[in-house]
Amino acid sequence: MSTTVLLDWARENDVLDRMQSVLDGNKELEVAYKGLVEIPVEISGLEHLRRIYVYGNQLTNFPWEISQLQILNISSNELIELPPKIEELKNLKYLLIGNNQLTKLPPEIGKLKNLKELDVNRNHLRELPPEISELKILKRLDVGHNHLTELSLEIIQLEKLQELNVSNNQLLVLPAEFGCLNLIYLSIRDNPLAEGQPTSIEELQALWATVPKIKSAVKS
Repeated sequence: MSTTVLLDWARENDVLDRMQSVLDGNKELEVAYKGLVEIPVEISGLEHLRRIYVYGNQLTNFPWEISQLQILNISSNELIELPPKIEELKNLKYLLIGNNQLTKLPPEIGKLKNLKELDVNRNHLRELPPEISELKILKRLDVGHNHLTELSLEIIQLEKLQELNVSNNQLLVLPAEFGCLNLIYLSIRDNPLAEGQPTSIEELQALWATVPKIKSAVKS
């Protein structure tokens, strides 16, 4: 790790006090709305760093090698893709990347086994990778304000999922199989749903209860 590089970057971006705090042992770096265009890769050498908040900047990339990170909020930037090396964020629990320019999520997203919350709202996603089913302890998934035309049935394998936001997409159907999830919050508003489609958790569960053959197949 080059402390000099980090301090020079901090001075140039008027965040010297915050970087010095991290260098002194603070586990959190918050540099939101600072007009940042890059984060130095040297930051990955700060092994005690656990939380990074860099939302509201102009980042097109990020040093994804920070394997010890637990919270990353990189919303409202200029990311156009997530690289395969995102899989190195093995300890990440909360990933907030809403309001960027993403058109897809990489298969490696499924490697984030400790993820509890994934927020990718306000991007340009047209589908979700099947590997999303590997996020076994995910509790909250926000894919609102994208361009999804259908929901992958892999989502029903997320047994811990409690909150699901799929509002403002292009969904015509909400699969009955989603009724097997133990959701406490569901937002599906502002989709061109076909007539008769469920629009609430209660309606979804009621629909699920009427399809025993499908229900038996899912459970098996």
